[in-house]
Amino acid sequence: MVPFPKRLRSYGVVFMLAGPFVVACFAQAPGRSPAKHRAAAEATLTVDSTPLPTPGTEPPLAPPPPGLNGASIFQQLVAHSETRDHLLQRFTELQTLAAANPGGKVYASEVVRLQFQAPDHKQFQTVSQRGSAVVRHLVLNRLVESQQKTASGKRHRQSSITPQNYRFELWGVQQLGAYRCYVVQATPLRKGKYLFSGRMWINEPDFGIVRISGAPAKNPSFWVEEVHFVRDYQHIGPFWLPRRDFTRAKLRLLGWKLLSIDHRIVMVNDQPIASAPAPRLPAK
Repeated sequence: MVPFPKRLRSYGVVFMLAGPFVVACFAQAPGRSPAKHRAAAEATLTVDSTPLPTPGTEPPLAPPPPGLNGASIFQQLVAHSETRDHLLQRFTELQTLAAANPGGKVYASEVVRLQFQAPDHKQFQTVSQRGSAVVRHLVLNRLVESQQKTASGKRHRQSSITPQNYRFELWGVQQLGAYRCYVVQATPLRKGKYLFSGRMWINEPDFGIVRISGAPAKNPSFWVEEVHFVRDYQHIGPFWLPRRDFTRAKLRLLGWKLLSIDHRIVMVNDQPIASAPAPRLPAK
């Protein structure tokens, strides 16, 4: 078993931030009625597996289109998100979670099956596990628990990307892989436990969130010096669902630690997504 200091139980709290930060935003293509878009969602779903550029290697920003600002982008994002929430009835995914250090040493990893049922029910089932039981208990299991806790109710409202929680500032337009995106700075309106401060890349045609990069609005623990995260999304039919979470945390006395969550979507609205590869646990 990998040694794990008891005084650093906050290590698990750090990595709980990766999942609850963002509620998946599902954007409807502009100009289509919900009925027509529902028919499109029920057609054969395709997965856009185009890789996104590594964070920090994006091309230069272009000036934003005239007449647009952060408030108008936010308004469109919220409107499209509400329509997507209506269309997404259920989905199943396999999450591969791993806690490691920058040198590649994997402390623990596990694969869990998530079944989502609208409007806000999430059920998790462990498929396989590897590595330290202590790290799985303090880090990975708590991350799963946090996803359940923020799926509904007060915590869901506190973590959602809404005007009640954030202010948007439009920085410009940028090509992120195959997607032309508005780049906005998201500033939290308070230092909440589940809020973040950072950049968002929003797909220009349908206002789907492609990437979020930032840091917690509030330091989760005395033992945590820094936390940075990146969440990438994947385009499946009309939906945008999580693709990968990557979190780096600098802990007092222990240095930098890493958490990754890879999301393999296997079914959306009862339609299998066959093109996704099977998850593999990282080597120890």
